[in-house]
Amino acid sequence: RFASLDAEVERVQSLVAGLQRERVAEHSALITRLDAADRSDVALREATDSLVRTFAHPVTRGKWGERSAADVLRRGGLVEGVNFERQRTLAGGARPDITFFLPHGRMLHLDVKFPADNYVRHVDSGDEAERCRTREAFLGDVVTHLRDLGRRGYTEGRDSVDHQILYIPSEAIYGFIC
Repeated sequence: RFASLDAEVERVQSLVAGLQRERVAEHSALITRLDAADRSDVALREATDSLVRTFAHPVTRGKWGERSAADVLRRGGLVEGVNFERQRTLAGGARPDITFFLPHGRMLHLDVKFPADNYVRHVDSGDEAERCRTREAFLGDVVTHLRDLGRRGYTEGRDSVDHQILYIPSEAIYGFIC
């Protein structure tokens, strides 16, 4: 009888030892996954911070907007050098970001620069008074930018049509303005 009890205790001890080994292996795997998730989180945070710093500069935002607009045009089947050109200097000295070539030698111009600083402040603000102030400042920036755009000479000259396009690089910003 004691022999069978000893065998049973030995079997239970073996089972417990096996469960402990499994627990240690699973714990080790969990630690490895948590470490990987932590490294991924740090990398994502660094990338996000880098993007925020990059887009904080209007010149960088403008270059990104120009590239983004050209990418959209190419995806739409337009060919640079055939259907449009970037940074073409016009007869009066104006230099739109993108010039579209239309039938009968006509041109339509697109500007990608866009004032987004107050929009970003509005989105980032947690204070309602600050949100209201930055909202009004942003909408004022948009009106001022549209007026300035009208003074750039993009519609002057007999080859240019009497309209121009403003590329808004974000659907969220466009929706906000509307």
